[in-house]
Amino acid sequence: AALAEQVGTDLSRLHNEVNKLHVAMGDARSLSAADIERHIGISKDYNNFELVAAIATRDVAKAFKIVHFFSKNAKEHPVQMITGILFNFVNNLIQYHSLKGKNEKQIATALKVHPYFLKQFSAAARHYSAEHAHIMLEELLVFDRKCKGVIRSSSGEYEHLREWLIRCAL
Repeated sequence: AALAEQVGTDLSRLHNEVNKLHVAMGDARSLSAADIERHIGISKDYNNFELVAAIATRDVAKAFKIVHFFSKNAKEHPVQMITGILFNFVNNLIQYHSLKGKNEKQIATALKVHPYFLKQFSAAARHYSAEHAHIMLEELLVFDRKCKGVIRSSSGEYEHLREWLIRCAL
């Protein structure tokens, strides 16, 4: 997932990166995120998962650093992919709020996530109420429309992402 997250939809780059890993790792049976970072040079601090984690914990400074990195590496971090990941996060946060009183297994099953990720949703729920999560979703739809040109704007895609962060994470 870490490799696909960083490479995006560029299949030739994915092929090249997998070949690099194969040469570097040989017949190893498993890969870790650290292996990918070490051999391909992908920083775990600047990926979509870390962006979501920064938003979940309301670490606005880190979120802005990640978005700045994304804007400088737009080909590897297409806004469409970021939008989908943010939508899933906000949608799951809304569902998480509606599942109060359920046990972890029930919540993980309902959200279709590994129980490990419940810590992230628990942290996010402390920072963002259900009402605020709905506002985040509405603002995400506006962001998506601006990026697609449905809503006219003179700003670029990553500027729209920064606007979304300001409206939702501050």
